[in-house]
Amino acid sequence: MGFIKYRTSRVEFDGDFYVVLQEFSQGKAARVEGLLTGGTVIKGDASGQISEGTVGKWQIEEVAQSIVDWNLTDENDSLLPLEPIEARRAALKKLPKWAFERIWQAARTLNEGPGEEAAKQDEARFPDAVSGSVAGADDNGYAPESEDVSSAPVVLDGDGNAV
Repeated sequence: MGFIKYRTSRVEFDGDFYVVLQEFSQGKAARVEGLLTGGTVIKGDASGQISEGTVGKWQIEEVAQSIVDWNLTDENDSLLPLEPIEARRAALKKLPKWAFERIWQAARTLNEGPGEEAAKQDEARFPDAVSGSVAGADDNGYAPESEDVSSAPVVLDGDGNAV
């Protein structure tokens, strides 16, 4: 199995209707997050702005980029188009708000990553890698100078003392 493997999630609705979502690649994430820049700031600060007029586009795009399959139909029982992506976006805009919100929440959960519990497990397994600390470093992050080991080997007696 290769390194790149994307998780999937299935949202089921009454009547055997479903939507299959797949987590983002970094490229898709960058495209979706890019929609949150610009516009008039209605909430946030310099580190994270939410812009008027872009939130709805961002939600639609996040869901559209996450969907890999569905069997949703319109009021005439015709299958909503999945491709091209422009048709998928238009179909998402036709969904009842409650259905869209349910799909969007599932996409958000899927695209946020494996979650806090997995991060805690990684930190427990690899504390130096997660914290970025260096073993033996002082409070300023400086590690002690390494000893020169290029000299002749030291012979030890049975008690571990140099002879």
